[in-house]
Amino acid sequence: MRSLLAAFGMGLVAVALACGSSKTTGTPTSDASADAPRVEGGGGEAGTCRANVGSRPTAAACASNADAGVIDAGPATCGQPIVPHDACLSDADCAGAHGAIGVCVCQAPHGEGCGTGAVTGNACVPANCHVDSDCSPCARCRVEESCGATTGYYCESPADECSSNADCGSGFCTFQGDHFACQNNVACAG
Repeated sequence: MRSLLAAFGMGLVAVALACGSSKTTGTPTSDASADAPRVEGGGGEAGTCRANVGSRPTAAACASNADAGVIDAGPATCGQPIVPHDACLSDADCAGAHGAIGVCVCQAPHGEGCGTGAVTGNACVPANCHVDSDCSPCARCRVEESCGATTGYYCESPADECSSNADCGSGFCTFQGDHFACQNNVACAG
Protein backbone atom coordinates (compact mmCIF):
# COMPACT_ATOMS: atom_id res chain seq x y z
CA MET A 1 0.00 0.00 0.00
CA ARG A 2 2.85 2.39 0.87
CA SER A 3 4.42 1.74 -2.59
CA LEU A 4 1.10 2.51 -4.28
CA LEU A 5 0.77 5.81 -2.39
CA ALA A 6 4.39 6.72 -3.20
CA ALA A 7 3.81 6.01 -6.91
CA PHE A 8 0.61 8.09 -6.85
CA GLY A 9 2.47 10.95 -5.17
CA MET A 10 5.24 10.83 -7.79
CA GLY A 11 2.58 10.94 -10.51
CA LEU A 12 1.13 14.11 -8.98
CA VAL A 13 4.59 15.66 -8.82
CA ALA A 14 5.17 14.78 -12.50
CA VAL A 15 1.86 16.41 -13.51
CA ALA A 16 2.69 19.49 -11.43
CA LEU A 17 6.13 19.76 -13.02
CA ALA A 18 4.76 19.27 -16.54
CA CYS A 19 2.06 21.87 -16.07
CA GLY A 20 3.76 24.27 -13.71
CA SER A 21 6.36 26.60 -15.11
CA SER A 22 7.84 30.03 -14.93
CA LYS A 23 5.17 32.71 -14.95
CA THR A 24 5.72 36.05 -16.61
CA THR A 25 3.40 38.87 -17.45
CA GLY A 26 2.58 39.10 -21.13
CA THR A 27 1.66 42.07 -23.26
CA PRO A 28 -2.10 42.72 -23.30
CA THR A 29 -3.89 41.83 -26.54
CA SER A 30 -6.09 44.92 -26.35
CA ASP A 31 -5.92 48.45 -25.04
CA ALA A 32 -7.76 47.41 -21.85
CA SER A 33 -5.33 45.63 -19.53
CA ALA A 34 -7.70 44.70 -16.68
CA ASP A 35 -8.64 41.42 -18.37
CA ALA A 36 -5.46 40.96 -20.40
CA PRO A 37 -4.16 37.40 -20.59
CA ARG A 38 -0.81 36.57 -19.02
CA VAL A 39 1.76 34.50 -20.88
CA GLU A 40 3.18 31.35 -19.30
CA GLY A 41 6.36 29.54 -20.28
CA GLY A 42 7.58 25.95 -19.99
CA GLY A 43 6.49 22.63 -21.48
CA GLY A 44 5.49 22.37 -25.10
CA GLU A 45 6.27 18.75 -25.96
CA ALA A 46 3.41 16.41 -26.87
CA GLY A 47 1.60 15.29 -23.73
CA THR A 48 2.74 18.24 -21.60
CA CYS A 49 1.41 21.72 -21.02
CA ARG A 50 2.41 24.23 -23.72
CA ALA A 51 4.86 27.13 -23.61
CA ASN A 52 4.00 30.80 -24.21
CA VAL A 53 0.28 30.43 -23.58
CA GLY A 54 -1.91 33.47 -22.92
CA SER A 55 -4.23 32.77 -19.99
CA ARG A 56 -6.70 34.47 -17.64
CA PRO A 57 -5.48 34.42 -14.02
CA THR A 58 -8.35 36.58 -12.70
CA ALA A 59 -11.67 37.98 -13.88
CA ALA A 60 -11.77 41.76 -13.56
CA ALA A 61 -14.59 44.19 -14.31
CA CYS A 62 -14.18 46.08 -17.58
CA ALA A 63 -14.20 49.83 -18.03
CA SER A 64 -17.05 51.18 -20.14
CA ASN A 65 -16.26 52.45 -23.62
CA ALA A 66 -19.55 54.40 -23.79
CA ASP A 67 -17.81 57.78 -23.63
CA ALA A 68 -15.00 56.89 -26.05
CA GLY A 69 -16.57 58.72 -28.96
CA VAL A 70 -16.84 57.60 -32.57
CA ILE A 71 -13.60 56.47 -34.19
CA ASP A 72 -13.31 58.20 -37.55
CA ALA A 73 -13.13 56.22 -40.78
CA GLY A 74 -9.61 55.47 -41.94
CA PRO A 75 -7.27 52.68 -43.03
CA ALA A 76 -7.45 50.92 -39.62
CA THR A 77 -11.27 50.88 -39.79
CA CYS A 78 -11.43 49.89 -43.46
CA GLY A 79 -13.08 53.20 -44.30
CA GLN A 80 -15.96 52.79 -41.83
CA PRO A 81 -16.43 54.74 -38.58
CA ILE A 82 -16.60 52.68 -35.38
CA VAL A 83 -19.33 53.52 -32.86
CA PRO A 84 -18.28 52.18 -29.43
CA HIS A 85 -20.67 49.66 -27.87
CA ASP A 86 -20.12 47.38 -24.87
CA ALA A 87 -21.94 44.06 -24.73
CA CYS A 88 -20.78 43.56 -21.13
CA LEU A 89 -18.86 45.02 -18.21
CA SER A 90 -18.31 41.76 -16.27
CA ASP A 91 -18.63 37.99 -16.72
CA ALA A 92 -22.03 38.14 -14.98
CA ASP A 93 -23.35 40.09 -17.99
CA CYS A 94 -22.46 37.09 -20.18
CA ALA A 95 -24.31 34.42 -18.19
CA GLY A 96 -26.18 32.21 -20.62
CA ALA A 97 -24.46 33.80 -23.63
CA HIS A 98 -22.87 31.23 -25.93
CA GLY A 99 -24.22 28.28 -23.96
CA ALA A 100 -23.75 27.70 -20.27
CA ILE A 101 -20.72 29.92 -19.74
CA GLY A 102 -19.48 33.17 -21.25
CA VAL A 103 -16.62 35.52 -20.46
CA CYS A 104 -16.56 39.31 -20.80
CA VAL A 105 -13.47 40.38 -22.74
CA CYS A 106 -12.29 43.91 -21.94
CA GLN A 107 -11.24 45.65 -25.12
CA ALA A 108 -11.16 49.18 -26.41
CA PRO A 109 -12.83 49.92 -29.75
CA HIS A 110 -10.38 49.66 -32.65
CA GLY A 111 -9.96 48.49 -36.20
CA GLU A 112 -7.33 46.09 -37.49
CA GLY A 113 -7.63 47.13 -41.14
CA CYS A 114 -9.53 45.55 -44.00
CA GLY A 115 -9.90 41.77 -43.79
CA THR A 116 -10.76 41.75 -40.08
CA GLY A 117 -13.83 42.86 -38.21
CA ALA A 118 -13.80 46.02 -36.13
CA VAL A 119 -13.84 45.70 -32.34
CA THR A 120 -16.61 47.94 -30.99
CA GLY A 121 -15.86 47.42 -27.27
CA ASN A 122 -16.17 44.82 -24.50
CA ALA A 123 -17.67 41.57 -25.76
CA CYS A 124 -19.07 38.27 -24.47
CA VAL A 125 -17.19 35.28 -25.86
CA PRO A 126 -17.75 31.54 -25.42
CA ALA A 127 -15.70 29.78 -22.73
CA ASN A 128 -15.45 26.60 -20.69
CA CYS A 129 -13.63 28.44 -17.88
CA HIS A 130 -13.60 31.89 -16.26
CA VAL A 131 -10.11 31.90 -14.69
CA ASP A 132 -7.02 29.71 -14.52
CA SER A 133 -8.09 28.02 -11.27
CA ASP A 134 -11.12 26.52 -13.11
CA CYS A 135 -8.76 24.32 -15.13
CA SER A 136 -6.62 21.24 -14.55
CA PRO A 137 -4.16 19.65 -15.06
CA CYS A 138 -2.42 22.64 -16.67
CA ALA A 139 -4.24 25.26 -14.57
CA ARG A 140 -4.62 27.79 -17.38
CA CYS A 141 -7.77 29.26 -18.92
CA ARG A 142 -6.29 29.94 -22.38
CA VAL A 143 -7.21 32.79 -24.67
CA GLU A 144 -8.30 32.00 -28.23
CA GLU A 145 -7.72 34.78 -30.77
CA SER A 146 -8.68 34.92 -34.44
CA CYS A 147 -8.82 37.76 -36.95
CA GLY A 148 -7.51 40.35 -34.49
CA ALA A 149 -10.03 39.68 -31.71
CA THR A 150 -10.37 37.45 -28.66
CA THR A 151 -12.86 34.72 -29.62
CA GLY A 152 -12.98 32.57 -26.48
CA TYR A 153 -11.37 31.17 -23.32
CA TYR A 154 -10.85 27.42 -22.84
CA CYS A 155 -8.92 25.17 -20.44
CA GLU A 156 -5.47 24.20 -21.65
CA SER A 157 -4.85 20.49 -22.18
CA PRO A 158 -1.69 18.38 -22.51
CA ALA A 159 -3.23 17.33 -25.88
CA ASP A 160 -2.95 20.92 -27.25
CA GLU A 161 -1.12 21.00 -30.59
CA CYS A 162 -0.27 24.73 -30.60
CA SER A 163 0.53 27.48 -28.10
CA SER A 164 -0.49 30.54 -30.10
CA ASN A 165 -1.35 31.73 -33.60
CA ALA A 166 2.40 32.04 -34.26
CA ASP A 167 2.55 28.22 -34.32
CA CYS A 168 -0.01 28.05 -37.14
CA GLY A 169 1.55 29.91 -40.09
CA SER A 170 -1.32 31.77 -41.76
CA GLY A 171 -3.94 30.00 -39.61
CA PHE A 172 -5.12 30.33 -36.02
CA CYS A 173 -4.66 28.23 -32.86
CA THR A 174 -8.31 27.49 -32.05
CA PHE A 175 -10.18 25.32 -29.53
CA GLN A 176 -11.40 22.09 -31.17
CA GLY A 177 -13.81 20.76 -28.52
CA ASP A 178 -11.22 19.28 -26.15
CA HIS A 179 -7.86 20.75 -27.23
CA PHE A 180 -6.24 23.58 -29.19
CA ALA A 181 -5.05 22.90 -32.76
CA CYS A 182 -4.16 24.92 -35.84
CA GLN A 183 -7.09 25.77 -38.09
CA ASN A 184 -6.14 27.11 -41.50
CA ASN A 185 -9.58 27.59 -43.06
CA VAL A 186 -10.69 30.64 -41.05
CA ALA A 187 -11.89 33.52 -43.23
CA CYS A 188 -11.75 36.88 -41.49
CA ALA A 189 -14.62 39.30 -42.18
CA GLY A 190 -13.67 42.26 -44.26
